[in-house]
Amino acid sequence: MRKYENLPSINVELLDGNLIVDEPISGPVVLLIGQAYSGPTNVQYLAADSNVASRIYGVDSPLIMKMNELKMTGAKNVLLYRVGGAAAELVDLLGADTLIGTKEQTSVAGTKYSIYLGPSTLDPGTSGLIVFEGDKIVYSDMAGAEVDLQAMNIVGDTKDFTTRTGVTIGTPDAPIPLRDVMAQIASMNEAVTLVDKPTYDYTLVTNPDATSIDTVDLNGTPLLLTTDYTVIGTPGTDMGVAITGTTASAMVVGDTINVTSSGGTTPGVEAIVVVTSGTAKDIYALDPNTSSVTTVTVDAVELVEGTDYSVSGAPGALLLTFSPAPVLLATVSVDGVPIDITGFDPDPYYLKGEDNINADWRTLYELIDEAYLDLETTIATHMVVDSAIVDAPNIAIGDTESDILSYLRTTESEGVISYHWSLDKTIYVDLAGTGETNDPALAQLDENGQPVVKDQYHEVNFGHQLGSWLNSITENDRFILGVIGTSEPAAYTTSNIAKWIGTLPTTDNSGVIVSNGSGLLGDKFMSGSTVQAAGFYATDTGYPDGETLFDSNGAAIDLGKFMSIVCGLGLTPDNATLGTVVSSSNGASMYGGLLSTILPGESTTNRVLPFIASPFRIKKTKLDELTYAGYVALTEKTRGTVVVSGELPTGAESDYDYVSTSIIIGGVVRDIRDRLDPFIGNGLNDIVLAAAETAVESILQSYVRSGSIIKYTFQVLSDPTADGKGEMRVPLTIVPAFELRQISVSIKLAYDI
Repeated sequence: MRKYENLPSINVELLDGNLIVDEPISGPVVLLIGQAYSGPTNVQYLAADSNVASRIYGVDSPLIMKMNELKMTGAKNVLLYRVGGAAAELVDLLGADTLIGTKEQTSVAGTKYSIYLGPSTLDPGTSGLIVFEGDKIVYSDMAGAEVDLQAMNIVGDTKDFTTRTGVTIGTPDAPIPLRDVMAQIASMNEAVTLVDKPTYDYTLVTNPDATSIDTVDLNGTPLLLTTDYTVIGTPGTDMGVAITGTTASAMVVGDTINVTSSGGTTPGVEAIVVVTSGTAKDIYALDPNTSSVTTVTVDAVELVEGTDYSVSGAPGALLLTFSPAPVLLATVSVDGVPIDITGFDPDPYYLKGEDNINADWRTLYELIDEAYLDLETTIATHMVVDSAIVDAPNIAIGDTESDILSYLRTTESEGVISYHWSLDKTIYVDLAGTGETNDPALAQLDENGQPVVKDQYHEVNFGHQLGSWLNSITENDRFILGVIGTSEPAAYTTSNIAKWIGTLPTTDNSGVIVSNGSGLLGDKFMSGSTVQAAGFYATDTGYPDGETLFDSNGAAIDLGKFMSIVCGLGLTPDNATLGTVVSSSNGASMYGGLLSTILPGESTTNRVLPFIASPFRIKKTKLDELTYAGYVALTEKTRGTVVVSGELPTGAESDYDYVSTSIIIGGVVRDIRDRLDPFIGNGLNDIVLAAAETAVESILQSYVRSGSIIKYTFQVLSDPTADGKGEMRVPLTIVPAFELRQISVSIKLAYDI
């Protein structure tokens, strides 16, 4: 700025910011879905700088390790999408629809941050919140000492907290970790007073040879068979009753039991005075407000659940049973969680921070499903889904592991999807009409004599889940090629590798499968089975067991044309520059990086995976079978580790056998979409149709010149306007440059030529 308005001068201004250039994204973009220790969740982040991305998500996070593999094999632009992260949150603590939560979405957030919530030291009549990260205050709304370092999400007013609830959480000098807040406010202590143990089992005295027990009452209150008592002894010899459950827990010495019996010598009513055995009672009903029991102590010594005591019954009607019962003069203390927390409406609850790095298969399926629902639009041209594998243990194929994909049903309420898993595919209404059963023989029947279905569950598969999303986003947004991996051998021994690869199904002379295969080669989606044809197909339910959908040409919609399934394993080097360590893992991300470099008219077949080694060799006969099944396998050549074949897991009737075809079509689809998008919103007339035809012609000509398309025909048509909406159609037929698969060389000898 000029200082001396009236003096002649030369004024200099140094302009800044001109060297900061936001480079536009060019070329293919790979979307990577996976888990990380930190960083934003369900957000597409362009990893322009690998070092910055590593600081955000954690340098050792699976997401970053896979990003490094993508870039190592050629990916230029990588979009990171983290799933599974969750903040530590106290919900409804400050009242309905309130929140005290961390912005950090990690598994340690609940212990990393601590709070004091209580009276202000300057104004005891007003409450305030202080949040600590270690010894540092990251948030405070105390009057005159406000702090906000953007580490927390706070929704709600803290000012009347203590006066309204009567609760103070922690102290400024000893704040409570978020994880432990509910243990302080949502806890209850009950002192159990031990009493003389009554006798629960009684043999009839006046009529021991009774043949049946008719009625039983306790102090004049009728009891119910099974619920309150059971019949013991032998009819006609020594019949009696045993008082059980909550009735037994309420009995005290001096109560009277009246029993009416039939048969025997003197049938009728028998009054029995309950006597003591001289020991402490062993079963007690807990406070009706008890939801669960956390600890039980006797004379300040903590007992072991399952050994010293057990808890039975439902919340609100819990029974505490000692084994054995303490002595009569012992001091018993029971800590539990209340059903209704005094001073709070609604009751608050805690959601722990998560990273889900080691999520089980069902949780992982939910996380990825939520990601696909969120990813309605993206700039990606390729994608890799980490952790998920096509051959994850699955109840639908008879796997019995505890960590398994079982059958799934989803429900939606107020925009929130809930996931329900079941070991049974169909649940019926029971005969009583009030419950459920998995046995159709015990189910209620409809007017047609068929079992009434209460809930229907579906088979799930990570490969089908991926293919369904790729098909949907191709129809509605952009063409994306996806990559997913498989399991790995249990060990790199000959026998374990052979078991992992397995065998193809056995067929008869007509090609019909008569017995299923095993391992990768026996996967029913890849090779078929006795009850299912090979392939991943779009269905009306979105699950593999739905009814197959067909395109306008009458062909089944084959999801395999959009994805590659990589069974090959890669050994990465220890290279700080590449950000990799010596590690052997599924090659999905390695292949995904290579795939993003392939231009239309080219293929991944026989391409070298740079920097990658193979941890073991697979025989050519098995490589041939894996290729036949539709897997992308890796092998070693003198040039390095190469892709055996750019296979697609399509069915026998599909036109798409190799990824090279999908690369060509994907390029054409993306280019046509981009060129025709500006036409949307214009009036539909001959000028617009001619311009669109010129645009499409230009695109196709460029593909012919590049050699990726041999021939083509197309039309640009307009349908009659309906409901004020014009529609343009572009039916297109393409002859792609099909992939060179074989070079045959024949040699003969001659004396002279």
